[in-house]
Amino acid sequence: MSCIKHALALVFAVLVTTAVVVSADTPAKGRLPTGWKALGLTDQQKEQVYDIQGRYAAQTGDLQRQGKQLRQKEKADLEAVLTLSQKARLRDIALEGAPREEAPNK
Repeated sequence: MSCIKHALALVFAVLVTTAVVVSADTPAKGRLPTGWKALGLTDQQKEQVYDIQGRYAAQTGDLQRQGKQLRQKEKADLEAVLTLSQKARLRDIALEGAPREEAPNK
């Protein structure tokens, strides 16, 4: 479980530090990270930023897919703990839109 948390934290960190996720098919054109417009970057610096964003886009996309797969596997593993009647009740609760019980604060 700790491994999943670390992987998800990595995915989150990559997404937070990347202002824009540019698809791998997009040419080297993006948006500047928040606040960078005010720095007075040259056209060459802007192109370098866009190139860097493009290089990382495929990696962040891969990490997003891995994070999604990890969340799906975690959900399946969690549900494997439940009995058939508990799974049915969980589906009913989800359909009813019942509020979830919050974990106690430590």
